[in-house]
Amino acid sequence: MMHSRRRFYEAFLAAKKKPGYAQEAMSMVKKIYKVEEMYKDQGYTNERRQKARIADVKPVMEKMKSWCETTKSKVLPSGPIGIAVKYYLDEYEHLTAFLKDGRYEIDNGWIERAIRKFAIGRNNWLFCDTVDGAKASSLFYSLIITAKINDKNPFDVMVEILSKINHAQTIDDYEQLAKLLVKQTSLH
Repeated sequence: MMHSRRRFYEAFLAAKKKPGYAQEAMSMVKKIYKVEEMYKDQGYTNERRQKARIADVKPVMEKMKSWCETTKSKVLPSGPIGIAVKYYLDEYEHLTAFLKDGRYEIDNGWIERAIRKFAIGRNNWLFCDTVDGAKASSLFYSLIITAKINDKNPFDVMVEILSKINHAQTIDDYEQLAKLLVKQTSLH
């Protein structure tokens, strides 16, 4: 959803924040994000968040789709608002995927930021002396990022994993080590 929001915001800026199509779109986008923030602030469970989204967010998403379909013929396709409208309509199925499961976030900005670090790491890995060194470096990087994503202290997790890994002999042992990286949450 963040890419769609950015396109509408860019259209809003291009319109010099004047009333019009971009402002109308931004008010709907803001409403969606405000509701999502409220769910997070009030500590909704995944199940409750999914049900609330169907009641609160889905109608706004559908209204916005209808608005985009109507607006599409009234704006220049190559203009900022035309580009934003086209993107929303073309990506609607993907933009609404978060409505299907309360575990899904409204956008994937957090993972895109994590992946960006891997792109930077690629350049650093060019200087690993061996293939095994590059594999070890990328493995540690992956473990550290996974710990951070799950709100774990990477240093503490690495110390614990490294102190136990020599004793791991079975798949179950390794699965227990992997559990140290992730926060335990229920699927619902």
